[in-house]
Amino acid sequence: MNGIAKTSLIIWLGGLVLLTIVAALFFKTYLNKNKSQSEKQTVGQTAGGPSKGQIGYSEPESKISAGTKELAKGKFLKVEEDKIFYDENGITVGQPLTTEVVISCTAQDLTLAEELDFDMVSRNHVSTPAQVGERVPAGEPVMILANLDKGQYRSHTVVMSESKCNF
Repeated sequence: MNGIAKTSLIIWLGGLVLLTIVAALFFKTYLNKNKSQSEKQTVGQTAGGPSKGQIGYSEPESKISAGTKELAKGKFLKVEEDKIFYDENGITVGQPLTTEVVISCTAQDLTLAEELDFDMVSRNHVSTPAQVGERVPAGEPVMILANLDKGQYRSHTVVMSESKCNF
């Protein structure tokens, strides 16, 4: 073999080795990506149990802290013009209600609670804003859950003591 043929063969073999290395790295990266995606899909599921969104699924964390726009704590005052009014540490707060409001009854002592434990909720009742005003006694300790809707927080759930849930 002459010098040009040897050089061509070395370049060709070097390119083949380089191509093999690049292909191996690509497949390793691709396979790890698929593996991590399948791991993400199974987080929070128990072996053989229901998946999120199915009946019987239980969230791994069932408590949320009060003191945010999403979960407020105070004493119920009234419902007026589809707004709920409550006393939060001496300040009257008014927040719009959704067209349907859930009244949740809990065994949790809301006067001392700093977080809402969903495991202690015993029942839920769907109501209109007017019915909330009729069913929740003034001065009752409540927790109020809200969502951001078109730039404004709207309350969708009022949590109160199950001892006062007489409906």
